[in-house]
Amino acid sequence: VKQRQAEVTRILDINKMKYELIDVSISEHLLHEMRVKAGNPNAVPPQIFNGDDYCGHIHLNLVSNQSKFSPM
Repeated sequence: VKQRQAEVTRILDINKMKYELIDVSISEHLLHEMRVKAGNPNAVPPQIFNGDDYCGHIHLNLVSNQSKFSPM
């Protein structure tokens, strides 16, 4: 998880995009909220959201065009 998170933050930093990291490991509520928003009860971090809009899982976004990331 930490490697995948580091890759996401690296891409966001390179593109000078603002973001907020939310540590879902500190709260079952946050983990549940992430999974509900992702529409997958088994989703694991990192998941990418723009506000409440689900943008995808790390693998979907890194394989596709990095410019699809939107600042939060």
